[in-house]
Amino acid sequence: MPEAPERPSLKSRAWVRLLPFLLGLGVVLIDRAGANGQDSIESYLHKHAKLGIGLIADSAIFKPGGPFPIDPREAARFAVAHLRKRGVKDIVICESHWIAAATSGYLVDGLGRLTIGGRVFTTFRVGVRDGLEARHGADYDAGREFVFIAHGCDSSGHAVWHPEPGPDFVLGPDQTVPEGLLSFEFLLHRPEFESLSVRYGR
Repeated sequence: MPEAPERPSLKSRAWVRLLPFLLGLGVVLIDRAGANGQDSIESYLHKHAKLGIGLIADSAIFKPGGPFPIDPREAARFAVAHLRKRGVKDIVICESHWIAAATSGYLVDGLGRLTIGGRVFTTFRVGVRDGLEARHGADYDAGREFVFIAHGCDSSGHAVWHPEPGPDFVLGPDQTVPEGLLSFEFLLHRPEFESLSVRYGR
């Protein structure tokens, strides 16, 4: 004689009743997390921030069905995360420029404060990939940092740069190019970058 099917336990039946409630609660928490994420980037933006300078509005330049660059605000959010990870305090995002070469991404400029090797830096640029080149591998995924530049002044008022030796380094005979010098190929719009704290007073 076949055995009678086992009846669900009281505990399992209780979980079944709770499942719709738990699923609904999960949706609410996800929605709130998204809203908080949006609020978090707003709190880092200067009130006159200009994001996505140079980003072409005509989407026809991108291949149909292909990838699109991430939104400038999303790029700014990634930049803030990279700056915080480095220990930058009092972050204010001021500008970002979209570039298509030598890589595709955003140059996100902001103010803050960071001490490196006893030197204080107050202006920062983070290069953030926009996802258009993700086919080349994980290093090209949207949000990945591809350059970090910091600028400040020493006690004598002279400019200091990170990474060393800075953009004004003159290569001598038989010298090899310092690795840090390569970062400064992304020091586009240098006058605007160096004057960021003047143009975006807090």
